[in-house]
Amino acid sequence: MVIIRGRFSWRAGELPVAALGRLAALVRERHAGNIDYRLAVDSEDPTLVHLNEAWESPADFDTHGRTPEVAELLAGV
Repeated sequence: MVIIRGRFSWRAGELPVAALGRLAALVRERHAGNIDYRLAVDSEDPTLVHLNEAWESPADFDTHGRTPEVAELLAGV
């Protein structure tokens, strides 16, 4: 199992909260090996996003990291 906990600041304009919600739902539904995937905007800093992920294996996490939707998210960080 791989567990990821982190946070990142959004720098590319306004934080796309709805898009983050859609991404989390898509990952939970369609990315093989996903156990949990949550993104949450910080209550005190609206540019800060908290990330919690759990994956069955390192290979599943690596595959997730190479998807177009993750690349799109990372372009705004």
